[in-house]
Amino acid sequence: VVVEGRPFACHRAVLAASSAYFRTMLGGRWREERQSQIVLDGDGLRAADFERALAFCYSGRLQLEPARAGPLLQLASYLDMPALEELCCGVLLRVTLEGPSRPVALAALLETHEAQASHKLRELALTQLARLMPELVGPAATTAATEAVTTLSLDCARDLIRGAVGLPAGAAPRPLLLRLALDWADAQPTRTAPPTPSSPRGLLARKGLD
Repeated sequence: VVVEGRPFACHRAVLAASSAYFRTMLGGRWREERQSQIVLDGDGLRAADFERALAFCYSGRLQLEPARAGPLLQLASYLDMPALEELCCGVLLRVTLEGPSRPVALAALLETHEAQASHKLRELALTQLARLMPELVGPAATTAATEAVTTLSLDCARDLIRGAVGLPAGAAPRPLLLRLALDWADAQPTRTAPPTPSSPRGLLARKGLD
């Protein structure tokens, strides 16, 4: 495999076992299956990150610095390597949750390129944020946390509320969810179109609560 002009010697069976991308490529469907050399030239692919990914393919272990978790996660997502993607997500979430304001940090994480590239990271971050519902709205909420959530995209806000609804009873009381939906909708001054069925206010309107 060649990345940024740098060749990496590896076994096809190892690549196929670790990556759905390579499994499809080497399974006879792509012309690369018959070639002795595979060139990866996707946007943002770095040789140093592929070297780490390849080491993980062979050993199943990796000492990963938080600073490298983001770029490696994007590579793992691109190559469809679920085990490596999960490892990177764990590192990024652990660092995010170690900060003083977890809701603000999680909201910021959701807007990063890593979360946009990895459905897994987005899903995990939204689940963690849903579990912090009392810190987002209500008496225990800080202004920074509330404002951070109201800056989320429509898709994130919608999925956050949906995820919170699915938590065990009492983890995210419905009044807090309604408050969160209203806070988010009220923070969108440029939204002039009628509420859609999937928007926070649209969901409330359908229930006769808006």
